[in-house]
Amino acid sequence: MKIPKVVKQQTDSELALFVDGTSLDRAAKRLNKRLDIPKLIERVSTAKCSFVRYYNTIPSKDDARHIAFMDNLRNHGIEVVMRRLPPIGITKRVAIDIDMATDIIGYTLHHPSFASDWTREDKKRGVIVVCPTEELDRTLEMVTQTGSPLSVADFGRPRSLPYGRDWINLEAFSDIWR
Repeated sequence: MKIPKVVKQQTDSELALFVDGTSLDRAAKRLNKRLDIPKLIERVSTAKCSFVRYYNTIPSKDDARHIAFMDNLRNHGIEVVMRRLPPIGITKRVAIDIDMATDIIGYTLHHPSFASDWTREDKKRGVIVVCPTEELDRTLEMVTQTGSPLSVADFGRPRSLPYGRDWINLEAFSDIWR
């Protein structure tokens, strides 16, 4: 079995991880498997992340399973960004991509809301994005134009990624499943 490439960040950059939980969940369901999210995050990056954000949509009515899952992520130090889906019959579109795009660009450009105890303006901010949708293509292209390190983690072979510097094939990690 071929050992997957693991991102090793240089010391002249900080690192943040952005997870599209909705896309990640769909991919896991296609594979008929359950993911261990903290283990996935540990495997995707060997460097210390300044933060990890998990973006997800949740049903319009409270579901104890979703709430417990989100609480578990928070207990592992993962920030959770949620958007509630509209009730059945309402045609309002809810997308988490806008939140992700805004946060990725804000982080890359050193917005003060992404300051950490060890933030330095002269450091490049590296980004790892797990299971991005095509709606994030322009955002990720902009990240590379800033010179920031970028890695994309997803299942299978990469689609045409003009912006991707590093591709991490999540199918190669056998220990991220429950």
